[in-house]
Amino acid sequence: MEGIEPKQIEHGDKFIAATSILTGSLILTANSRDFPSPYFQEAERKPLIYKEKRGKSKCILTTILIPDIIMVNQRFTDRPKD
Repeated sequence: MEGIEPKQIEHGDKFIAATSILTGSLILTANSRDFPSPYFQEAERKPLIYKEKRGKSKCILTTILIPDIIMVNQRFTDRPKD
C-alpha cells in the first residue's frame, strides 16, 4: 500500500475496505489516508457542515472514494504464491 503501512490501518477500516471492494460500494470518509491509492480513487471531496447543540457550526472535510477493482484484482493475481 502506498502512503501508509497496512499495520497502521485499523481493523474496522480494513473490513470497510474489503466490503467496498467485494461489493463495489463507495466509501464516505473523513480520513482518506486509511483507504490508500492505488486501491481507492477519490471521486469527490465535500465539506460536511453541521451545528452542535450549542449552535456552533462545525465543518468536517469528507471524501467519497471508489475502489479500483481492476488494480485490486491485478495485485491479487500477481501476489507471490506459496
